[in-house]
This record gives sequence, C-alpha cells and structure tokens, in this order.
Amino acid sequence: MTNEFEVRHLTLADAPSAAAMSASVGWVFSVSAWERMIALSGDGAFALFDGSRVIATACAFVYGRELAWLGTVITHADYQRRGLSRRITTMTMNDALQRGAQRLMLDASEAGYPLYESLGFRPVYQVESWTGTAQPQLTHHDVHVVNPDDIPNIVEYDEQMFGVARPHIIERIIADAKGRSWAMTDGDHLAGFILAQERNDEMYQLGPWVHESDEGASHLLRTALNELRGFQIRLCVPQPNQAAKHIATACGLHHYGTCTRMIYGDDAPPGRMSEQYAIGSYAIG
Repeated sequence: MTNEFEVRHLTLADAPSAAAMSASVGWVFSVSAWERMIALSGDGAFALFDGSRVIATACAFVYGRELAWLGTVITHADYQRRGLSRRITTMTMNDALQRGAQRLMLDASEAGYPLYESLGFRPVYQVESWTGTAQPQLTHHDVHVVNPDDIPNIVEYDEQMFGVARPHIIERIIADAKGRSWAMTDGDHLAGFILAQERNDEMYQLGPWVHESDEGASHLLRTALNELRGFQIRLCVPQPNQAAKHIATACGLHHYGTCTRMIYGDDAPPGRMSEQYAIGSYAIG
C-alpha cells in the first residue's frame, strides 16, 4: 500500500537522503545541488518517507499564475512499481494548481512519459541531452564573467525567453556559480549569457544559454567549456534550435538522450522557450 509512507515537505536537512535516493537510480546530484532545488522550490518540494529515508520526491517551481514547473520526480530504486511516482506527482500538481498556477510544464523521460500523459499532460517538442568532457577552446574577447550590473538585464532577458519572471532562480544560480557564469554585452545592451550549475564534483550543467545570434552563442559556450575544461558537461537543448546542436557538436559534445517537453492546461507555452540554446535544467525549465 502506498499510504503506509509519510508525505511531507522536503527541508534542507533532507538533502543528504534525497541525494542518496537520486543516486540509487543513477541521477547523481550532490547534496548542495539538492539544497539549491529544495530552497528554490520552497513549499513546492514534497517527498515520501520511509522513516527518515527519502524514497520519492517531486518539486514544483511555481513562477506565478502563468506557470509552474515540475521536476525531480524520482523514486528510490528499492521502492519502484508501487505507485509512488503517481502519488507524489498528483499531490505536487494539485498543490501547484491550488496556489494559482494556470499551466504546468515538465520534461518527461521515456519512462515517465506514460504517467504524465495519463495525468493530462500533452507533448510540445523534444529536449535533447548533450554531454562530454570540456576541452580547451578558442575564446572571444567580448565574453566576460557576469558582474552585478549584468544581473538585472540577465533576469529580464530570461523572462523574455522563458516567458515568466524567475529572478530568484537566476540570481541563485549566478550566486552559487561563484564566477562561472558569462555574458556578452554591446554597450549597455545584453546580447546573451550562459550560466553554470554544479551538479556534483565532476559535472556542470550549462544553462540557461541564450544569445541573439548563433555566432555569439558559440562564443559563450566555448568560453564556458574553456573555463570548465576537464569537467563533465551537460546541456539540455530544445530540439527546435538546430543551431545549438551544431555548436555543441563543433565543441566536442555528443547527444545521449531525449526528453519530451509536456504541458498541462489549455494554453501554449509562454515566451520563446524553444529558441533557447539550452534550458536551465530538466528540474527548473
């Protein structure tokens, strides 16, 4: 019976147990990465517990009335096939809707797709995962490390592309990156940026990654890879952005998996999400 397990909000103190749970299915998020996700989702982070052990999670990042994003839907390897994913996902969806979100979105793995489809989500387009070891790259002098003056413009640009404002997400990613986020400006005009997020001691997720031109986007990625050389890199690329895949290939990265972007609600996705070169992550959109 699925009701034998306690359900409650995830707290920062639960991060080590959540990290052990995700590692059991091959999703290697560090404790600090879990702390970031728990903090950013706030009251939208739920878990099922067997005693003090986290056995299933789902987080909703509620970005106001326009959108809530569902992520980190994970069930411990020892507790699968008991309906726990359906239980925790339904609970998290209902909570986000009760908080006023008019549409929900997520990126579904092949294994998760049937569940989300049965809950009323419909497909929009594919998002591809690209990975590889960061190698030295030729860089461009116009790329610089993000500074405090860039942040308001980055938040505004992200809102234009993503479709809703999420300053707390962007500001936290930049703060945690400790100088590993980059931007390109033309005078006072922000042309693009790429943000790095540490997943664990060996891997960085790059995104959001946006620019007004393919050439500028290439300069941004090459700078990030040069500065992160030796680390494993992950990009989540919207399939409609063909240029992003060409740039990733030219930089030595390779495609290794695909998720389906899905939406719940009558409206189309907000903003210009499909024009991003890489999203923030499957967890946050």
